Amino acid sequence: MYHDERPAVLLPCAEGLMGSVVRDTALRRFLIWLVISAAFTALVIQFSYAHGKLSCPPFYDDVAYFEDALHRLEVFHSSGTGSLIVDYVHSPPHSAFSSFLAAGAFAIFGVFDWAPYVANGLVILALVAFLDFLCRDLTPWRRILVIFIVLCVPISAMTVHEFRPDIPSALCAAMGTTMLLWRSFSQAPWQYRMTAGGLFGLAALFKPPTSPLTIIVFVAAIGIAVTIDWILLRPDARGMLIAIAQCCAAAILIPLPHFLIAWRDTYGYIYQKIFGSSHSTWARQGTVLWHLRYYVDGPGGAAMFGGMLGPLVIVTVVGLIAFAALQFREQALRLFGLTIVAAVAYAVPAAMDVKEPFFGTTFTWILAFAAILVVADLLRRPGWLPLATVLILSALSLRAARLGPNLVQRGSPVVRERNRLVQDIYAALYNENFPVYTRVYLTTTGYVNPGVLDYYYRRDTLHAMNVDANAFSDDLAAHAREIASADYVIASQSGNHIAYTDFVKSGLVQDQTLAIVRGNADFQQIGAYPTLTGKSYFLFRRINPFCGWISPTGLAPVIPSEKNQRITQYIAAGPSTKLVIPANGPSKLRLVARIESSMAPLKVHFKVDGRGNRARVFKEPGKNQELSFALTLRGGGDHTVELQFDPPANAGNPVTFSQLEIIPDEQK
Repeated sequence: MYHDERPAVLLPCAEGLMGSVVRDTALRRFLIWLVISAAFTALVIQFSYAHGKLSCPPFYDDVAYFEDALHRLEVFHSSGTGSLIVDYVHSPPHSAFSSFLAAGAFAIFGVFDWAPYVANGLVILALVAFLDFLCRDLTPWRRILVIFIVLCVPISAMTVHEFRPDIPSALCAAMGTTMLLWRSFSQAPWQYRMTAGGLFGLAALFKPPTSPLTIIVFVAAIGIAVTIDWILLRPDARGMLIAIAQCCAAAILIPLPHFLIAWRDTYGYIYQKIFGSSHSTWARQGTVLWHLRYYVDGPGGAAMFGGMLGPLVIVTVVGLIAFAALQFREQALRLFGLTIVAAVAYAVPAAMDVKEPFFGTTFTWILAFAAILVVADLLRRPGWLPLATVLILSALSLRAARLGPNLVQRGSPVVRERNRLVQDIYAALYNENFPVYTRVYLTTTGYVNPGVLDYYYRRDTLHAMNVDANAFSDDLAAHAREIASADYVIASQSGNHIAYTDFVKSGLVQDQTLAIVRGNADFQQIGAYPTLTGKSYFLFRRINPFCGWISPTGLAPVIPSEKNQRITQYIAAGPSTKLVIPANGPSKLRLVARIESSMAPLKVHFKVDGRGNRARVFKEPGKNQELSFALTLRGGGDHTVELQFDPPANAGNPVTFSQLEIIPDEQK
């Protein structure tokens, strides 16, 4: 860290690890990194099977990345790299890092719940390699001691336990910050500066919605790095501007392609959560003090720091005081600069009322690296006292270490209940053998959620399940519309302890939405799944295959001969049939029909609001055949779907519908 005391140490990509170190030594160091990261990853995964996420079916946010990974993996398998790129442009991922990391894990290990968490070991490998780089002038055992201390900070275990991009993104930003402040910014090779900037670029790419925080931290880090250089070295202004440009170029160019493609999605996501209609859902109520403490010793700090908060703060503060007292000017300035950037990384999420433990992880990593630079300096000092001090810190770290949050216990009634419910409901749906576009609607979400059903369906069929839940709404009219256009509905009784409540508003109206589906004569209950509380989940199947439209023209029902029988057929009359789609529904829809014509060939043209000219030809007379068209509505108000028949439908050429639905289409 301090170059007035030892020769400058350059990043491997600057001079090349193989160029200055014997090849077998480099391989030996890599194997040490690999063994440490693999062992740590395995420990966390085993803990997760016993007390964490892997004891239960996947849930949010992890399962969202599993779904997207299987989608992109199937695109690659079925159509190749070109189609994968086109799909990326058409439907950019929320996090390219998490989606493709999971896809790679599934491609190598198979579609198992544990596979993506094994891939998280690559993040631990990067962490271990970076720590080794920071301390590469120490003896191997002292470097391992430093690595051990950092792995004892709970955020390291959370890196494996959670499959989401927040922690890897924050790690990249913290590593970039540490590199910028660890040595002279102006005197470092250009490769070093671009690597530091590139780490910030990766941070923005890994988690685009948190890119504003990444940018703020980057500006703060580079500003402080330049300031320290001006204080210590008075570098040439032109050379400093070139150095800044090199660092910024790497930070911008790495995420630029993704942001050019997905900037609208990213902006919309950020705006909705911070300023838009979703803000009230995610905002947390609390006193000013509660918000200030959230990422220190509140819920966020407890999750990421745990018992290591005190030791890390004490080491950093004592180190700063000692460097100042001993007049180690460069050391004091660089450590102080790190603490300033850490304060910035803390202040931004602390000032927002939208709170999640993961938003403060950049602060956590920077504080950990600041303490480690003090520890590394201690280990460079001669004598037994510095080493003894670090050993005591290691013992305290071991005492504070944990392998993940203790969520549940394997084999407990809660774990058995969650697994049974998800598996039984999914098996019931799967055994229905319905077409892939069939609409499934959940009246709420929780441990039984659309994500896990879609993930399992993709795993078993290579197709997406057309499933969704209007989870954050307690608008009963909105739920009634969704139910009325679904083929299957999963509803539940309140008080089941499986559905989320509180900020997930649909969980607060479970009894009401259950009453809506039970009061709809178009549905029949086909399954009941009790929970430990005595409350149940229910599965309903549509028995009336006509839905999603109103005010038909050129279409008449076939009236049953017996009273109280439901209508099972409609007959088209004339050259076309028009259906009205009511306003205020989803924009992405699918028309699904089963048609029987007495004459062949019958050509059916499909139009939406008078536009488009897709067609389907039916060549077999007297046979019930399937018709399906995807459509996207543009603009508000009612919309009209038209089916034109060639030759026209009439008494001599009847066109009969045994199914005619317009359903939401959430398939990807």
